[in-house]
Amino acid sequence: MNIVMTGGTSGIGKCALASLAREGARILPGARRAGPENVETIGLDLAQLASVKAFAAIDHDRVNGMGIDALVLIAGVQSRKTDERTADGFETASA
Repeated sequence: MNIVMTGGTSGIGKCALASLAREGARILPGARRAGPENVETIGLDLAQLASVKAFAAIDHDRVNGMGIDALVLIAGVQSRKTDERTADGFETASA
């Protein structure tokens, strides 16, 4: 089972990643920082569209035609500034 995951390096996402890995799933995580030692984390910054596209391309290559069975999308960016935007001009989430 191939699972693409964001937000698996801390909090509930880290617990979810560990649980899925114990069950034998092949996790393809993306994050700004390294994950557990036994899982290769792909660099991913959700505030940069180029990083998101690169993550998707790497995952596409890694599944090698086998497909993606599940998405676990936990990562997010939160800001108290209502007018904040990414470098690509997209609004960031506001509190």
